[in-house]
Amino acid sequence: MPSDSWLQRIQSAELAATMFRKRDPAKTRFDERLSKISHQPKLALPKKKPISNNQRTERHATFRMGEIAISGSQTLTCVVRDLSNVGARITLEGAIGLPPKALFIVGQSGIRKQVRVVWQDGTEAGLQFIPGS
Repeated sequence: MPSDSWLQRIQSAELAATMFRKRDPAKTRFDERLSKISHQPKLALPKKKPISNNQRTERHATFRMGEIAISGSQTLTCVVRDLSNVGARITLEGAIGLPPKALFIVGQSGIRKQVRVVWQDGTEAGLQFIPGS
């Protein structure tokens, strides 16, 4: 059985090693940031995008390729950003002026509808489906 002095020497050596051990500064900063973050209250994320006064129906975010047929043979490629049962928000490849009415085609979904251009801001546009098309 070790003597008390032997045990005291081991404990003091362990204490000295702990006190003089070099700590990684990056790990120390990481631990400090992590402790600050873990004490902050968690933010609740919104479940769905709220409907604005201008919207009558809920939009569904999407990322599909589509086309706008502006004349018999001329089509413009677009990306469908939002889609609802009454319209869509699209992004065009460039800032091209759209005619007031066009044919909207989304091959992946089988959508082929006559639309009215409600608004256009640069490369983005809002389309409204024309009923009965």
